Amino acid sequence: MENIGAIAKQADRLRHRWNKINREVYPYHSLAFPDPIKPEHLTGKFIQLPKIGKLKMILHRPIPEGFKIKTATITRIADGYYISLSLEDVTVPSVTSDVIPTSDNTVGIDMGLKSFLVTSDNQEIEIPQHYRKSEKKLKRLQRHLSRKNKGSNRRKKAIKPVAKTHLKVANQRKDFHYKTAILLYVCQK
Repeated sequence: MENIGAIAKQADRLRHRWNKINREVYPYHSLAFPDPIKPEHLTGKFIQLPKIGKLKMILHRPIPEGFKIKTATITRIADGYYISLSLEDVTVPSVTSDVIPTSDNTVGIDMGLKSFLVTSDNQEIEIPQHYRKSEKKLKRLQRHLSRKNKGSNRRKKAIKPVAKTHLKVANQRKDFHYKTAILLYVCQK
């Protein structure tokens, strides 16, 4: 009987250690392939990755001639898996700017709490409040999630809409930042 108790204690200790290891070793949902990928590994809609094999992919833009694929990273986000390729081109020269900053071609930006930013030309851009607009939906989805038992399949299914809503808010913020940067750039020209 003593051996059974010792085995049970050891199993509990290992289970705790295994969960701790999983949290520490895999904090990100990504997998990197640091070795260069050869051009023949990209065929049409497929990419050949070492130890995984052929994967179907959507190539959003063609890889330019003369560019070399350095690394590939597969990332899991709420709405699916993405592969990002980092490219290298040895023909790209280092560029230095010949523009000398003056008061005519320079704009000052003040980031604030009441408004997103105010420029030195008194142009004010409001905060879009993407999170505040989706709070009601998130509240309902998280309440739905909190009622599920931990580890159950229904909880796994309930996690996905919450993650997708957070992803939508993140994408809205990113889009707003890009559009604001373009607006500031165009206004200065």
